Amino acid sequence: MRARSFDVIVDLRQTALGLFLPCRFRTPVLPQTFTGHMRQKHLQRLKTVYPDFMMPDHPQAIIPKPVAAFVDVPGHVAIAAGAADCAKRWGPQGFVEIADHLSAQGQRVVFVGDHNDVPIVEEIRQNMRHPSVSLAGQADLRELAFVLQQARFVITHDSAALHLAGYFSAPVIALWGPTDAGKYGPWSPRSVVVHRGRQMSSIKVEDVVNAIAQMP
Repeated sequence: MRARSFDVIVDLRQTALGLFLPCRFRTPVLPQTFTGHMRQKHLQRLKTVYPDFMMPDHPQAIIPKPVAAFVDVPGHVAIAAGAADCAKRWGPQGFVEIADHLSAQGQRVVFVGDHNDVPIVEEIRQNMRHPSVSLAGQADLRELAFVLQQARFVITHDSAALHLAGYFSAPVIALWGPTDAGKYGPWSPRSVVVHRGRQMSSIKVEDVVNAIAQMP
């Protein structure tokens, strides 16, 4: 990396890495006190090198043709059953019951995730009584953004899908466990956090059903 020249280094972890790499601009190395949501903290750091940076009020995801056929009618429910940290994951059986509950109500269920989530998603779908659609491991970031924005609401853990859905103001049901929802949770105004302590296994199916009833 030192052999390359960078215009800007944005280090969200506030390490000394930027001091050892040639660049024109870098975010501050010294820690800055911040007590709000991590989204705002990261935006503040970005503005130290891009002071005029503004988040759009109503971003729109580009409609990608490869996935448009799967979600050609807006209003599906997107479920992101995976998470990089297993401590942040709810059990597959809970998702089986929730997905069947939604399907029985006439909702179209679309599972999303990366290639690491495919085994979990397939385990859930194989145990469901109703059909569903899986885009796990098939949609890139742009396509995922479209799927989440078109959803009636999104059920997810503390994961990338949560933050991407929030960026597009999609309603979110966030299944929460060991991390601080005040710092890392959903920021969409139409969000519900389901939390019963640090253990994800403490979340009951009825808790999620009650959260679904609060969705628009």
